[in-house]
Amino acid sequence: MASSLSHRLDEIIQQSLDNQRLVGCVLLVAHNGQLIYQKAAGWKDREKRQAMAVDSVFRLSSVTKPLVTAAALRLVEEGRISLDTPITRWLPYFKPQFADAPETPVITLHHLLTHQSGLNYGFSLPEDSIYHHLGISDGLDFCPALTLEENMRRLAKAPLFYYPTEGWAYSLGMDVVGAMLEKLCQRPLPEIIADYVTHPLGLHSCHFWAEAGDLVVPYYNTKSEPQRMGDKEIYGGIIFSPRRATEKQAYPSGGAGMVGNAKDLLHFFEILRTGKEGFLSQETIDRMFTNHIDPKISTDKAGFGFGYGGSLVVDPDKVGSGQSEGTMQWGGVYGHRWFIDRKRAITVVSLTNTSFEGMNGAFTEDFTKAIYENIAAE
Repeated sequence: MASSLSHRLDEIIQQSLDNQRLVGCVLLVAHNGQLIYQKAAGWKDREKRQAMAVDSVFRLSSVTKPLVTAAALRLVEEGRISLDTPITRWLPYFKPQFADAPETPVITLHHLLTHQSGLNYGFSLPEDSIYHHLGISDGLDFCPALTLEENMRRLAKAPLFYYPTEGWAYSLGMDVVGAMLEKLCQRPLPEIIADYVTHPLGLHSCHFWAEAGDLVVPYYNTKSEPQRMGDKEIYGGIIFSPRRATEKQAYPSGGAGMVGNAKDLLHFFEILRTGKEGFLSQETIDRMFTNHIDPKISTDKAGFGFGYGGSLVVDPDKVGSGQSEGTMQWGGVYGHRWFIDRKRAITVVSLTNTSFEGMNGAFTEDFTKAIYENIAAE
């Protein structure tokens, strides 16, 4: 199985490179706790002809979210914070209301982790939306003078889109979580994530900042070949500032601000799959992999719910990927995709430097299909 899977995945990667859908990638596949596939291909920096390596460091964008989620849940286990306590206990200014009513709904950590708070992302909204008028950052652009607290204060002025738990929208909720953790611990978010997640697990590549030369160069898809991202690139409605990851004055975004390599992320996701090392209790991990979205509420795609850290397959037939019910997955707009299938003991991390093919293009569909076809044939 391993040799046939390796051959098929090699083909998929090479085809994506040849068709100029990807510039470079790192793909890791673990099954039953064993690394059965590892490949770095293409360019880390196409213009300088620097090859991609297995330990290349990427801007993680939303792959940041499960790491920050894990830190929050460890603090829950310590009894320092509750999933159901109003976040105004730590952020008293954070009281967003509705545009047509003076009511201030209670927002909790649970609402933020599951994207049921009523918040949104600016890139999901029209250019004339209140998020844009207020200058709210999505955590991907570089605003030198903007602090995390100031961004949260701006967000608190924007009206909610629905009452908490009565809707679902991918949002800046994890940035709010980051701000809440800072107030709770009275420390910067990077220190909290280091102490609660990256240092205990030995994730040495995962930080909120890196030297420019240590990072993979990002690109974005066009009708021809991918183009190198500029210092401020607007693509798909998202404002990308690649230099953000190299600027220490950039506020730490709990939803998109980290960097890291695929090997460290695979180790992290394997810990979540197995529950080993006592990192989190089995009860907490099971809650992460529980769908918290009412079936009547739609998420981003049919057949998916949402847990703590990522979306969950709730209807495998509708999803049609071969993934088991309960599989957790998500991606990152810089070109990433990961998933954890606990029933089949499969963990996959794919980091690319090409938006958006590496996140939700044919490449991700093809390698997922190949993995399940080959493992089913065992």
